[in-house]
Amino acid sequence: MKHWSDVYPHEIWTNIMVIDNKMIDYKIGGHKRDKGSWTIRLNDELIERFKDVEVISISETVNNDIEHQQAFENGSQKVSVHIKQYGSYYND
Repeated sequence: MKHWSDVYPHEIWTNIMVIDNKMIDYKIGGHKRDKGSWTIRLNDELIERFKDVEVISISETVNNDIEHQQAFENGSQKVSVHIKQYGSYYND
């Protein structure tokens, strides 16, 4: 059986975990995430505000290995743009 990433077309998801639009963490891969499917260590302030956590998910359909790699690069760029625009809890 082929690995999911070798079967086309498939989705690549960029998932950005945020509070007040500030990034806490991100994951890029083959699954849409919600805050319940995420393993992350949070500081006390973020634990108290976990109810306020949102996940921004953006998908991209890919049809070959070149598009697959490009989707990861696109996802990384989206994360960088988000951090520049809104900040990160770990960069402030």
